[in-house]
Amino acid sequence: MKKLTFTISGIILLITLYFVLRHKAIISADIAADSFFANFPYTENILLTQHLKNVKTDHSNALAIIENNKEAITNFSYENIKAALNLFLNEATVEVSWHLNIIFSKFDDEWFITKLDQFEKK
Repeated sequence: MKKLTFTISGIILLITLYFVLRHKAIISADIAADSFFANFPYTENILLTQHLKNVKTDHSNALAIIENNKEAITNFSYENIKAALNLFLNEATVEVSWHLNIIFSKFDDEWFITKLDQFEKK
């Protein structure tokens, strides 16, 4: 009985620890995403390139996607939205509109844009 109680307590402790870490990761991802969206209308290409330094696609392609969706990104209200984190707490997806998702990933305790998913009507 003691062993069962100890095992259950350990599982509850691990689950609680995961949710605490998840809450902290959501806060840090939200700060990074909010910073990007708040500063986007005023950002020059040099600063935008810094946000995109870890993007997995070609930089010119990423800049073209951002340019094509500039109005949607500029008008996007991030204040009421939380980034959707993956299970490992290292990737956050922000759905800007029905045709654009921006994926932030965590590198060395900082969040960077790593992918821009642009969907097109067929």
